[in-house]
Amino acid sequence: MDLLLGFKDGISIHKIIYIFMNDKHIREKYLKLILLLFIFCIIDLANSYISKFKNNYFYFYVIYFIFYNLLVYIPLFLFSFFMSVNVTNTINKRFIDFYLTEKKQNIKTISKVSTEIHIFIIFLMYVVFLNMIFFIPFVGYYLFLVLSILQYIYYCLDYGMNYHNIYHIKKMSLISNNILYFLGFGFVFGIILINSNFTIAHVSTSLMIPIYVVKSYFILPKILKREIKEYSKYMFSIFVVPYWLSNCLIEFCFDKIKKD
Repeated sequence: MDLLLGFKDGISIHKIIYIFMNDKHIREKYLKLILLLFIFCIIDLANSYISKFKNNYFYFYVIYFIFYNLLVYIPLFLFSFFMSVNVTNTINKRFIDFYLTEKKQNIKTISKVSTEIHIFIIFLMYVVFLNMIFFIPFVGYYLFLVLSILQYIYYCLDYGMNYHNIYHIKKMSLISNNILYFLGFGFVFGIILINSNFTIAHVSTSLMIPIYVVKSYFILPKILKREIKEYSKYMFSIFVVPYWLSNCLIEFCFDKIKKD
């Protein structure tokens, strides 16, 4: 039931599209992102066409491949990635300032900042954990796909959770306690990842993330109202291994600092 409810909420993005189309500031930002990603696709498509001749002109292709990746593809990918983040942050701020009637005060104390750094390290370890899981025989790919959906959903929800003053362990507990709902909610990301190459997946997720960031503000109040379980003191479920890896990394860094 939670899975279907999450799926229904995940595909109901017409309100968000309406806001994007009618707000001039958001529309301009989003269209610039679309244009950049379109150029990224065209360049990748041209590279795919040229790669067909690699057997006939092998040495020329090796030089071209190095030149293309170092001077074109990687810089353009990084630029599009950071622009996507910038567009998402701009749209998020615009939405909070002009579309949310209830204004919340987000004053991060030093302790909250430190816990957010810890969360960031856990998130990095989660990505490492994903890549480790991928190589498990038979089931690795499917586990990777499911956990990748939650990775994107966590990123989208992070904006809304910060707005509602949900920090640190509470963020992870909220997702762990409603994991079926969020798997349904992020089903679109699963469809994108399962049948797409790297470029298509990057372009599609870059376009979808700003929409789902705004969508998170609509679904979080409903999730918070039905959240009756206490927040886990032990990083239950999908975050157990990333939490353990992050603690190992932090302990290693502190030991190195002490020795120095």
